[in-house]
This record gives sequence, structure tokens and C-alpha cells, in this order.
Amino acid sequence: MPSPTDGPDTGRRRPDRDEQTASATSDPARPARPTRRTVSELIGAKGVIAVVEIADADDASELAAVLADAGIAALEITLRTDDALPAIEAAAARGGLHVGAGTVVRAEQATASLDCGARFLVSPGYDPRLARFVGDLDAPYLPGVLSPSEIQTAIGDGFTELKLFPVERFGGLALVDTFAPIFPGVTFVPSGGIRHELAGDYLRHPSVTAIGGSWIAPAALVRNHDWAEITRRAEAIRTLQHSWSSDPNPES
Repeated sequence: MPSPTDGPDTGRRRPDRDEQTASATSDPARPARPTRRTVSELIGAKGVIAVVEIADADDASELAAVLADAGIAALEITLRTDDALPAIEAAAARGGLHVGAGTVVRAEQATASLDCGARFLVSPGYDPRLARFVGDLDAPYLPGVLSPSEIQTAIGDGFTELKLFPVERFGGLALVDTFAPIFPGVTFVPSGGIRHELAGDYLRHPSVTAIGGSWIAPAALVRNHDWAEITRRAEAIRTLQHSWSSDPNPES
């Protein structure tokens, strides 16, 4: 006998919870977007991206060689100077590591960077129109987020790896700890204010696939051609990566 709370019997079966969930998440008016290519797929898991501002494109080739020789997997040249695009072209031509463009905030910057040889693109924030445009270029793209709303929007657009920026100004590793259980299908590339002594803790986090850092090759060192100091910093982070990856119990 039906329960008094069941209501009238209309002869139709009530959908179970799984069916209701499927119906709620499958909107025929908005087809599901494909999963986007990630930067970590390109550079490898737990990679370090050297984030660099280059004022003189003539420095780009030597910088790329120094970083590559030290074992850095990726170089992100930010689009903050007039010589940024020529610098990307020079660094990409030198080879030895993956060169990308950072501070991409307009669609034309994305296409120009790829034309200059960039292998991946990075933005400081999340602009849905830009993210969808760049995501459809079939190049690894790392859009920036800092809030739950931005992360949800990015997930809806098919992104599963996101730049968390500027991470150290907004809680550091605690911010990763906050978002990780809420968005278990997302991984993060923290950037902004990370220093060498913090890098290991970030790389050990299971929800972190890579980190970005400007401490390896800050603008002043590049401008002064202090390749020895840049080499020292790059080799130090590679040593840290190697020691951690060789440890069978990195969390202990």
C-alpha cells in the first residue's frame, strides 16, 4: 500500500536519484565541452615553470640555453614588454625546453604567441570568452583562477588544470588545501610569490601538478646577464625535485 506521503499514483515511475542527477547535468541545449589539453601533459608531472619578464629579446636565447642546461622543463615568457613576442621566438628557436607565453589577456596575443613558436599559453585570470577561444586552439592552456566561482566556470568550460594565482598573497598552500577537497577533479599550478624554500611543499601536494616561479630568473638577473646565479637557482630547484621524487616516502 502506498505511503500517505507518496501522493497520488499516476502510473508513472518516479526517477531514482542517479537518473535525476544525470538529467540535471546533461543539458541538451549546452553540449558537454571536451576536456582541454593541460600544460602538465606537455612538460611532465611535478614540473617547474620558470616565469620570466624579458625586456631585451637578445637575452632570450641565452636564457633558454641556461635554463635547459640546468634541467628546467619550461619557460614562460610574460607578455609584459615590447620584446616579449620576439623573445618567445628566439627562445623557442634555441630549443631544449618548452617555451610558452604568459599574461595572455587577449585573443590576438594567443594567436601571435603561437605563431612565434609558443608551445603553451598562460593567463593570470579567467575570462570565459578568452578561455574558450584559446581552449579551441588545441594548444595547452593554463587559465588563472582564485575563487570557487572561477573554478566552477572553468570546469564547465572543460578545464581540469588551473593556475592558482597569485597564490602566496591569498593563503599559499592553505588555499590549495581549501580548494582540493571541494574540486577533486581539478589540479592546480600555483604561481605568484613562491620562493625556493616553499617549492617542495607545493610540489608534494597531491592536487598540484606543477608550479610557476619568477624567483629562478628574475628580471634584474636577466638584465644583468647573471647567468651563473640563474644557473645556481635552476639547479637548486632541480636538485630539490630529484631528491623528493627519489624518496619512496615523500610525505614522511
